[in-house]
Amino acid sequence: MDRNIDKIKERLELALKPAEPPTLEEVLEQVSRHGVLLEPADWVFPGWTLYIEYTTQKIAETFPSSEEKGRLFHFRYTLKQLLLGTQR
Repeated sequence: MDRNIDKIKERLELALKPAEPPTLEEVLEQVSRHGVLLEPADWVFPGWTLYIEYTTQKIAETFPSSEEKGRLFHFRYTLKQLLLGTQR
């Protein structure tokens, strides 16, 4: 029983410990490996924000018109605001 409690305590400490902000490379590795970001909560929100910024730039490179790019950047802004609000 003590072993289970120690394991739970260790997982909680890891989840609640402050983490360094993620790098883009870490975010891309997590997403490619798992399809999601599995880190402490203070890491996930900045991580998704980085990922949204990166993918938006890559997608925008394929759009020929500035109107399409404008709509995409508006979508990016909305997602980032949603993440920021959720993080708070």
